[in-house]
Amino acid sequence: MPRALKQYLIFIGSPSGLEAERRLFADRIDHYNKTHGEPDGILFKPIGWEDTLPGNGRPQALINEDLNRCDYAVFLFHNRWGSPAGPSGKVGTEEEWDIALEKYADHSLRNMSLFFKTVDAAQLKDPGKQLQQVLDFKKAIEDSKLCMFKAFTEPKDFETCLDGLLADWGRLHRDGSGDTARSAPPPIPPPLGTPPPPPSYAFWMAEIRRLIDRDADTFNPSGALFCAERAVSAAGNDTEWMHAEGGRASAYDLLGDPQQEIASYERIIARLGGSADSAHRAEVGRVLRNKGVRLGILGRGEEAIAVYDDLLSRFGTAPEPALREEVAVALLNKGIALRTLKRAKEGNAVLDDLIARFGTATEADIKDTVERVRRLRK
Repeated sequence: MPRALKQYLIFIGSPSGLEAERRLFADRIDHYNKTHGEPDGILFKPIGWEDTLPGNGRPQALINEDLNRCDYAVFLFHNRWGSPAGPSGKVGTEEEWDIALEKYADHSLRNMSLFFKTVDAAQLKDPGKQLQQVLDFKKAIEDSKLCMFKAFTEPKDFETCLDGLLADWGRLHRDGSGDTARSAPPPIPPPLGTPPPPPSYAFWMAEIRRLIDRDADTFNPSGALFCAERAVSAAGNDTEWMHAEGGRASAYDLLGDPQQEIASYERIIARLGGSADSAHRAEVGRVLRNKGVRLGILGRGEEAIAVYDDLLSRFGTAPEPALREEVAVALLNKGIALRTLKRAKEGNAVLDDLIARFGTATEADIKDTVERVRRLRK
């Protein structure tokens, strides 16, 4: 059934020398649209001088017309200011900046963000005319307190900032506040805001939960993977990282990519396998079990058995209820795997060991596992 998408145009303005960042700008928007935007009914479209069609008149004037159609604007500067683009003597990006300011003031532009790429210290000592003009512009922005800006060093840093902007603008769309033009401007326009920081770890985790819910209209494993990767980067401690990496494993599972799913499990085991924290231990036990199950489904029974043995050697005598349950399941799965490999005697011995260890257990889940084993051994 056809579904309408709300489109927002995002303009990028920059002097020459930032081609990698401009390509990244278009790539990240495309990635966001495919993995996150389209399922939410939103489509961001990048607009820059590369997208301006040839026509009559001054080239910069045609670019300015494209800017006037945009909903958002992003500006980048590094070590070049540019060359005059018309009779005013202003360079092209300077004209675009002034137009964006006017659009922001009359509230026909929802938001604009400014970025400066870090310049080498050696170049700052002898900036030359081009860089000096950039530095003068930056100082004017600081002195006027017109807006705040974000500095970045590598394209990867800019990528993170872009992901944050897109996520924030996507949230505004879902909330309904991005669907209409901003309210009428006050007599004196407020200063521009700083580019929003990357969304928080909690934001990305909430998005993962929303997107991996099979029963919800928002089900979107590709979008969940996008959010999980951002959550991994935003995690502030081992526990947050653990849940984010687990979210990434779940997304790979839903996408049918078992090798990457297993790789996520292995990262968790490698990082937290020696932790004494009870939550970390429980997660490592769960991850080992999931890794063994996945290997078994792939027909890699011997490897699955080795994983179950690893779990049992780590947690075979652990007193924690969560780990006792994992040990019981590991014994069950190992016994079944051995029987599947025509090693019934060994498999039955493992199942008998499970009954010996947990036959009097009172935990409901473990009791269910024991009953299942008893049925298998009849």
